Amino acid sequence: MAFECPSCNRPLYNRRRDTCEFCGEAVPEELLLSPKQQAALDKLKEYHLRRRPSSGSGGDGWIAADDTWWDAGDFGGGGDGGGGGD
Repeated sequence: MAFECPSCNRPLYNRRRDTCEFCGEAVPEELLLSPKQQAALDKLKEYHLRRRPSSGSGGDGWIAADDTWWDAGDFGGGGDGGGGGD
């Protein structure tokens, strides 16, 4: 599902921002990410940053991490633009 600004009909690329990046109008609350969704995305970002190859270290450079701490439900279900789901 694509999320669009109701004022200018352009895509909402950052649903954390409370204003449209194109027209500057306020984005309705129901289109913004919830605090829970934002926290889940922050965790996901941290997870991927930890998994990045480290330069100059021995081995293959990858840090093993358990990825079971989040699921698609953290993002409000399926493909809602939050980065999770089907």
